[in-house]
Amino acid sequence: MPHIDAVAKFLIKQIGVSDMDTHDGSGCLGDVYSRHGRYNEAMEWYSRALTGYEKALGVDDPTTLTMVYYVAVIYKNQGQYDKALEWYQRVGPGRRKHWV
Repeated sequence: MPHIDAVAKFLIKQIGVSDMDTHDGSGCLGDVYSRHGRYNEAMEWYSRALTGYEKALGVDDPTTLTMVYYVAVIYKNQGQYDKALEWYQRVGPGRRKHWV
């Protein structure tokens, strides 16, 4: 994973932390870290993506809700079931609105 860490550092340095909020790479890096069990790093990148999506698309947009779901999965994988449930419940109303 050193190469992924290097990419993450490069993106922050070149793009800047504030601009990473709306960068699609934030969610992708979150996915990579999550698949490797590096949940703290995954949460950091998912949080950046979520912040950007909420600003750009709104809290009920399907893309934003997907990121909310990914945050819930991270909490579940860490054994933080109460927090995971809170995040899963946040997905529910928006999901019904857009996908049903």
